[in-house]
Amino acid sequence: MEHERTIATQRHEKGVRPATEDPRTLQQFVDAVVAFSDEPGLANLERYLAASRSLEQAPLETSPY
Repeated sequence: MEHERTIATQRHEKGVRPATEDPRTLQQFVDAVVAFSDEPGLANLERYLAASRSLEQAPLETSPY
């Protein structure tokens, strides 16, 4: 079942976490997830998708915990 685990899960298990150079990008994503969870409407879905894209495009650096 190795192929079913996400890359994030594999990194977590190895003790490596992604870190963006701009913590505001991560905070925007967290805020969008919470907003979509609280009120799952079209506007919050679009907010979530935009924040997700920004996070995916943000530079990542891996570092141990």
